[in-house]
Amino acid sequence: MLEVSVLRREDLAAHRGRGLDQLTQAASAPSVALPRGHQGPAAFLLLAAGLEQGDVPYAHLDVAASAGDLPDDPTAAPLLGLAAYYGLVAKR
Repeated sequence: MLEVSVLRREDLAAHRGRGLDQLTQAASAPSVALPRGHQGPAAFLLLAAGLEQGDVPYAHLDVAASAGDLPDDPTAAPLLGLAAYYGLVAKR
């Protein structure tokens, strides 16, 4: 399953610098503990690349969770989801 989310102004605002810094990469809490925290990486990368002003298609595929915890094997679930979406593997 793939989920499509839309970036909002507040997602970008959370990563704008608050002092002499231009950008803030991450909050001090894990993304799961923040409202709309899953949008943080995409918002930061858009700001860092200067793409927030234009109408540029952008996709971010978060694969970190599928890496698993050692010693468990990784699942590659996001890649399998994409492959199923594009008809590269049979859907069940």
